[in-house]
Amino acid sequence: GPAFNPAEHLAKSARPRWNMYLFHKEIEGLVDYADIATMALSLLEDPRVRAHVLCNFDHVLLDEAQDSTGFHTAFMELFYKSGKSIFAIGDPHQNVYGWNGARGRIFEVIERVGVIVELQRK
Repeated sequence: GPAFNPAEHLAKSARPRWNMYLFHKEIEGLVDYADIATMALSLLEDPRVRAHVLCNFDHVLLDEAQDSTGFHTAFMELFYKSGKSIFAIGDPHQNVYGWNGARGRIFEVIERVGVIVELQRK
């Protein structure tokens, strides 16, 4: 028979549990962190909500930028495109939350639109 593929086996065995998790969230009316991030970005698509949020902040600080996810990147891009200043600090060689989708892509965005200052330790 075909060789045992641990990743495929894990995906097949996890799928029913994942579906149960999604079902439970729906039945109980619960949200998780990923839902909150998705909802926040959806709310910001409404021009009135976006204008209200953007008028209340001139500066945004992102700590531990290397652990930012696509949500954080999209959020920071929105602020940047609206003329807000962004200060991000992090170590691109450190990534604790890779399991949660953190890829450090924010550094690519900052490099494209801003200034990166590398601090050296002596």
